[in-house]
Amino acid sequence: MASSASPVFRAVRPYNHHNRLFSFWYSLDWELSEFGGDSEGVRVSPPGASATTFYAEVRELPMSVTSSDLSTLRTGLEQGLAKLTECHVESQNEHLDGDQLEFERIYRFHEASTVRKRHLLVYFKDRWQYNVVCQGATEEDFAYWLPMFDFMRLTFRLSGSDATSQFTPSPHLNALQT
Repeated sequence: MASSASPVFRAVRPYNHHNRLFSFWYSLDWELSEFGGDSEGVRVSPPGASATTFYAEVRELPMSVTSSDLSTLRTGLEQGLAKLTECHVESQNEHLDGDQLEFERIYRFHEASTVRKRHLLVYFKDRWQYNVVCQGATEEDFAYWLPMFDFMRLTFRLSGSDATSQFTPSPHLNALQT
């Protein structure tokens, strides 16, 4: 899928979680699949390229997260990344806004004898954990699809939002709006 040309949006559409837990905009021609279980979420991918994906999920936690949990959550995130084969974190960022916590990591790792690249955003808000993933099947695919990943990531909104109600990127990390 990698090419020197940039991907082109022909049209976009909103995705609104059925319980209004999150929303975002995505390319009309990308394939969408929803899932449930312990978490609720959605995955969108370019046609025929399921290893290249934008993935958003939400989990209800057994208790509210507060700023005092920052260190514990950071340790858990680092332990999770350490389980990936040959994981190399290229950049990391954290943001604390009251009791709303955000973690951002860009990393590459080996999976199925391929080097993949991923942009991970983890938001904690009250009793909710939101995971947003932009992943390229390869590092080259990640670079090619980055403009579309950025668009979806920047239009991602947390609970209570409808994608059609606002179309403005967030002021920091990527989209926290109540």
